Amino acid sequence: MTSLSDPPDHHFASAGCPGDAEDWHATLDAIPGNVALLDDEGVILAVNAAWRAFAAAEGGTSDLVGANYLSVCDAADAPTATAVAVALRDLIAGDRESFATEYPCHSPIQQRWYLLRARRQWHQGRAQLTVSHENITERHLERQSAQLNAHLLDQADVAVQTVDVHGGILSWNAAAERLFGWTAPEAVGRPVQAVLGEQIAHAVAAAAHAGTWTGDVLLHRLNGAAFPAHVQARLASDLEACTPTVVVTALDISQRVDAARELEQARDRLLRVTDSMGEGMYTLDVDGRVTYMNRAAQELLGWRFDELDGHAMHDITHFRRPSGEPHAAADCPILRAARYGETTRVEDDIFIRADGAELPISYTASPLGSGTGLEGCVVVFEDITERKAQAARLTRRLAELEWLARVHEALEGDLFVLHAQPIIELSSGRVVQRELLIRMRENDGTDRLVPPGLFLPVAEEHGLIGDIDRWVIDRGAELAAGGVSVELNLSARSIGERWLLGHVVDAIARTGADPARMTFEITETALIRDEAEARRFVEHLHKIGCKVVLDDFGAGYSGFKYLKQLPIDSVKIDIEFVRDLVTNTASRNVVEAIVGLAAKFGLDTVAEGVEDAETLQVLTALGVDYAQGYHLGRPAPVAVTPAPGRG
Repeated sequence: MTSLSDPPDHHFASAGCPGDAEDWHATLDAIPGNVALLDDEGVILAVNAAWRAFAAAEGGTSDLVGANYLSVCDAADAPTATAVAVALRDLIAGDRESFATEYPCHSPIQQRWYLLRARRQWHQGRAQLTVSHENITERHLERQSAQLNAHLLDQADVAVQTVDVHGGILSWNAAAERLFGWTAPEAVGRPVQAVLGEQIAHAVAAAAHAGTWTGDVLLHRLNGAAFPAHVQARLASDLEACTPTVVVTALDISQRVDAARELEQARDRLLRVTDSMGEGMYTLDVDGRVTYMNRAAQELLGWRFDELDGHAMHDITHFRRPSGEPHAAADCPILRAARYGETTRVEDDIFIRADGAELPISYTASPLGSGTGLEGCVVVFEDITERKAQAARLTRRLAELEWLARVHEALEGDLFVLHAQPIIELSSGRVVQRELLIRMRENDGTDRLVPPGLFLPVAEEHGLIGDIDRWVIDRGAELAAGGVSVELNLSARSIGERWLLGHVVDAIARTGADPARMTFEITETALIRDEAEARRFVEHLHKIGCKVVLDDFGAGYSGFKYLKQLPIDSVKIDIEFVRDLVTNTASRNVVEAIVGLAAKFGLDTVAEGVEDAETLQVLTALGVDYAQGYHLGRPAPVAVTPAPGRG
């Protein structure tokens, strides 16, 4: 029949509805069936609440208001839908006043039948149609059951025969003649074994002994054809002769057996279908206990069906929310579907797997019922791990693009600023140098600054870090030209580029800076990235009079090699060994070893991350030459005055 699930989305409209729109909608909503009001072209003007609820339950994206109902019927390409479309056009044309038909509208989990009624009325001189869909599943099933019972009674041939306790046939009714093919004269007087076979003879003997016998057996007709039969044998007495007899009734149950076989085959087909689904599916009874799980559900959850059969699924897989908070059974949408028949769609939730891991899922929980009422619910769910990962990647990508635009804006709008942190000589306590640290101003007229960790990684990934390094080199040269000894941090990517050294030389020449006042930090990462280019850069810096410090010393495995190969002036001890120097003996031993090693190479040592007086005291005792950190001085803005020679 027609589908309520995939038309274009329209807002609920009341144009053309008779009377006050609010009253008219209230009247429609009070009707229990699914009702729609159509204009004389078949366009749906309004629908009631039941119609909208049905569309939502069927997974539709719209209630069809504004869509052409006749077009929907035409597109359905089904005989019933075509007949409905023809009838509705007849109504609009005035060829008939009303129309009604029954049609099936089955869902994946149950069979349903509806009664469609359509009636024409007039409003403001134009024809309008009222179309209603009433769920008559229960009525249809009852009628179908009554028809089936009547059919079975008409078709049933209950054969009745009496047999004496010695096995001789005493009587034989007409149904027995039709069922077995023996006439009464042919059967009466013969041994029951010769006419009906060993199984009936056994049933007679058992009834003569115990009073009754019942069972399903395979019998044969006179022509040799076999058929299944339900047989009852009951001991009785001949009132005239007062001799015991056995009354045997036999009912051909071929249809029942065939129906059972077909039902079993249908069940097998259904299981094959559900087991072939990519989505997980399980069913619950009204108390939330597991009654079925398909193969995908078992694989996704890590539980076998026989492990969960009869157990409360909520307590095992759905007791925790995505936030980690407990998920109370009282407000669980799945249990509401099972207990109260509330269909629910949840796009982002978690199930707990058998191994305790969280499984991100989306699911639909739908009531599962029959003609006798609600029997629980069916839950269809899918793993959305990859979907969430893609969404997270997209979010990160959008954030990166936003930061990329802000870096471009900062380069073009001169929004970068430098902060400087003092480096103290421990023997004298005087400031001998300042490490330059870049920040970015917000472009909103305020003094707010963006820390480098938010924009430098994006700039490095997207090739803008070279422009930032050029800017830092230029500002550092200008400070050095003004008499400030500075220490500059350059990215590992730029150190591997041949333009870098030339830019340093040009900046020094342009500003007239003393190269001895410019120190460049080199990390082990930069050296490993392009060792040959990094060595060339360090060697040329020394040739022009700049200094080089090996940063994060002690954190990697190759630092000692570079002490031998490169003209390093000092090493900066990795902050990991400084942070817990006071309390960690191992860190103290490492620092002591670095100081001794640096001394043998004729190098100075610098400790960064000094946060308290105790750490400073230990560093001094161990012979560290220089230190920096919040205890000695926080980074502060530094003014850069362009050198006179800068063009």
